[in-house]
Amino acid sequence: MVETEYDHVRPIGDDEHASEAVIRAVAAVSDRSPLDLPPLQESVDVDALDLLFASSTAIEGLRFTYAGHDVLVEPARVHVRRGDRR
Repeated sequence: MVETEYDHVRPIGDDEHASEAVIRAVAAVSDRSPLDLPPLQESVDVDALDLLFASSTAIEGLRFTYAGHDVLVEPARVHVRRGDRR
């Protein structure tokens, strides 16, 4: 994966859930408050996302769309591509 394909790359903190990192990364890219974003649960099962990245070492990544942005979650970081990017 080439990081330049994405507009923002954010590490997932040691004591941070993957879902929290996704919300913060999308907020940074969209220049919005995390509270102004739609519920993440509308795009992905938040409990499954957090469990998957907290407990599995075999997962390479999970890609989905959230708040109009392309999101790729990897074990150590979140990549976001702006939805309005051409």
